[in-house]
This record gives sequence, structure tokens and C-alpha cells, in this order.
Amino acid sequence: MWSLPFLWKREAMHGETEGRKYRPCTLALLTQTEHGEMEVLLAPITSQPPGNNPFAIEVPEIEKKRAGLNVHLSLWVVTQEYNLDCPPTRSISSQMVGSGPSVHNSRRLFKANLLQRSGAERPAA
Repeated sequence: MWSLPFLWKREAMHGETEGRKYRPCTLALLTQTEHGEMEVLLAPITSQPPGNNPFAIEVPEIEKKRAGLNVHLSLWVVTQEYNLDCPPTRSISSQMVGSGPSVHNSRRLFKANLLQRSGAERPAA
């Protein structure tokens, strides 16, 4: 699980290039580009009820506990939107804590988040 400024599709359509707030995201897919770079597809976790969205999966209480999320909130993983990240490291497994997508390449944000989790200072933007 990562915490990063997730960029929603509606925000990207209005010209925004970075998410408005940090939110928990879950690893949805780990792939490799044709050039050998690793890509991480990150799906957002939100407390907003999904309404009639068939692409939202409610997070079970046990998973909220394991991830350190608020067990008193109803949370959903939204699978129809994602951010695409190209992390600077190949050892991603040791760094994990517990339709028309918006694609957000955030190598700098990924590094900042890893530093934040390790207790180091976040680099200047």
C-alpha cells in the first residue's frame, strides 16, 4: 500500500497534473515495459460511497486493520481508475507496507513516499 497524491480522471481532464491530496492506494498490477522498466498500476482507496459503480470493491475490516486504515470508515478500492508509476527501484516488494484511467507518472512522488515511510525527510518539490 502506498500513500500518494492520486490524480482522478476528472481532475486530469481539467488540466491538473497532480492529485489534490494524499490518499491510500493499493498495488493493482506490476508490469514491465518493452524497455525493461517496471511499471506499477495503483488503484485508489476512497471513503466515498461508490453509488452504482460496479468497479468499486469494499475493503473488508481485516484488510483495513492489516493496512493500518481506519476500521470505522467504509472504504472502497476503485478499480476503473488508476495512476501509473515508474518506481526508481526494482526491489519494490521490500518497500510495500502492508475504463478510462488517469495516468500519472510520479517517479518523484514514489521516491518521496518511500522516504516518508522510512522516516526520512521528503525532498523538495
